[in-house]
Amino acid sequence: GFGTMRTADNSIVERADLTVDRAEIESVWNRAFAVNPHRFQSYLTNPCGEGSIWVFRPESGEVRGAIGLHSLRMKVGEQVFDVGLIGNMAVDTEYRTVGPALRLKRAVLASLSGSDRALIFGVTEDTVQILRRAGCQ
Repeated sequence: GFGTMRTADNSIVERADLTVDRAEIESVWNRAFAVNPHRFQSYLTNPCGEGSIWVFRPESGEVRGAIGLHSLRMKVGEQVFDVGLIGNMAVDTEYRTVGPALRLKRAVLASLSGSDRALIFGVTEDTVQILRRAGCQ
């Protein structure tokens, strides 16, 4: 679910506190993507509900990776479902092995079972293999 996952190397993947961790998350995203001052804010001001972000922290405790999950509503026929859209996954260069990225994806996917969401989705060509390894179909 939403808990902290620690490994033998003392790194952690955990759900972020959007107030406390904001600056560090924005730093990771600004190193990985074109700077967009609205990227983080969109997790807070979404009319479908506040989004969630998970972070990767190596033993140092600094945020060195992050992945977001936007809240959305999807209409299928006449039914409307709460869903999640995975986005903004970034891991700092020195931690770009499959491990941190895979752990971030798995944390997001694990959140589905404890939520009201019907599904979680989000695929880009760059992350298809990581999503498959995390258990997506």
